[in-house]
Amino acid sequence: KSAAVSCTSPRPGGAPLTLVTCAARFGDADGIDPSALYYSDPRMADHQHLLLPSKAQMHVRWGQLYGSASSLWLAEAARRASGPLVVVAADARQVSRMEEELRFFAPPGTPIETFPDWETLPYDVFSPHPDIVSQRLRLLSILPRLTKGIVVIDLGTLLQRLPPKSYIEAHAFDLSVGERLDIGAFRDRLVGAGYVATSQVMAP
Repeated sequence: KSAAVSCTSPRPGGAPLTLVTCAARFGDADGIDPSALYYSDPRMADHQHLLLPSKAQMHVRWGQLYGSASSLWLAEAARRASGPLVVVAADARQVSRMEEELRFFAPPGTPIETFPDWETLPYDVFSPHPDIVSQRLRLLSILPRLTKGIVVIDLGTLLQRLPPKSYIEAHAFDLSVGERLDIGAFRDRLVGAGYVATSQVMAP
């Protein structure tokens, strides 16, 4: 049997955050409390009222979620939750699979985000791919303002240290079509963020 454990935690100035762990597996001998075990049919939540944690019960276990049932249950949980869900997967392969399934099951317009691994080792002499860096920075910049949706991350990536929120806010910016831009100030800001001013771009 597979199970997920979820708990809620407040975010200052933001919607409540729900953490869902899908990296654990439980068997019949693990002593799971039957009163905290819920099956994968979302219709059961209408009369159980314990799909997600509450002040009365901070931890909830979901059991017997076979195949894609975990993603179906998570999509229903995201619809009912008052804030975003952070789903912790076992590895990058499970993250990729759950992302595809969640995009299929979740209602249209539900934000489905993944926080990718660096895909490099500590002793590698090359930097992570620019697309990975961009995706991580984009998610970190929008995460404080995210009010609904699902963020999927693998356990190893979750354990890595991240820059403080103040650093991300100071180095993230948005450009809109038709916006007037001070080229000189913008160039100085990019240089301060680590970009190199050059007359010709040689790498993507």
